[in-house]
Amino acid sequence: MSTSSDDLRMDFGSLNRIFYQENGPGEFILMRLYSLCVIGGSYEKFKDILAEGVSFAKCQIELKPVEDEDPDGLLEQSDEEFRQHFLRIETHHLKHLAIETLLRMFLGHRGFPPCPWHEISSLTNFREFKDAVRESMAEPEPDDLQPAVLSVLLGRSGDLTTATDSDLDASDNLSRLLRAFAADWLNEANSYNATKHGLTAIPGAAHLRIGSQGDEMMDIGYGDSLAHLSYGPWEDNERACSLTTRWTRLDQAVGTIAIVVEMLMSLWSVARCRYGLADTYRTFRPSSSAFSIENLRELATSSASEVSLPTFVERRPHSAA
Repeated sequence: MSTSSDDLRMDFGSLNRIFYQENGPGEFILMRLYSLCVIGGSYEKFKDILAEGVSFAKCQIELKPVEDEDPDGLLEQSDEEFRQHFLRIETHHLKHLAIETLLRMFLGHRGFPPCPWHEISSLTNFREFKDAVRESMAEPEPDDLQPAVLSVLLGRSGDLTTATDSDLDASDNLSRLLRAFAADWLNEANSYNATKHGLTAIPGAAHLRIGSQGDEMMDIGYGDSLAHLSYGPWEDNERACSLTTRWTRLDQAVGTIAIVVEMLMSLWSVARCRYGLADTYRTFRPSSSAFSIENLRELATSSASEVSLPTFVERRPHSAA
């Protein structure tokens, strides 16, 4: 029996009930932030738990002490390198996962569409998504973003002329944060991809200094970093490959993740009310003195964010005539 297109029409109400029945992506990212902070701030306690033995999904993990077999402390040094390796990759990766989630959720909820899940999921072309982020969030002035922020994150009508002073202050601050996060996500896309696809980013602690002979050297970049290969466009069957070092700035990244989680939870809470899954909602009203892009940037430790050194030129054979 054939089925007409009318019979396959989507029931957006049912899709919305499925989509919003859980607590949203903010809580997943928050749980990963908890794990990151435990390993970053209480690593010994984390190891103590594993030493007691942990069982999950038929997998048993137990750490065994080896102090007596390591008189020179080599294993202890290796253990700290292992921890730093994880922190540098996971912090950078989680920051960009959190931002990308927020950007997709924000784009999908603007204008109160009948089914945000459909809006978000249908944007499968990554180039088109990056263009949308650039044109609608990274490039516009904060004032241009405020109506959508008022609606999506604060649950208001989006009309600036009727908004309270408190709502205007909150939406201005959130718009500036959203704009800065979008720009960070675009600018750091290559290093994010290197942590996401095959884990080809190499973590470390790079230090770059420059100066003329006889002059005092100047620090340009230093601290936690990721190294990866980056490629230019193909031109005349050639493209340049560079070794890129991206300084990761752990304090700034963790602060960003924490703010993005709050923004995601506000968005989700507002949406659950708008689409009939809840009666009340909570919103994140960040104080500009406590949560601002200026404060996050003060956590930067390097004057340079990224440096690329030409490595080789890749050539591909011409197509046969």
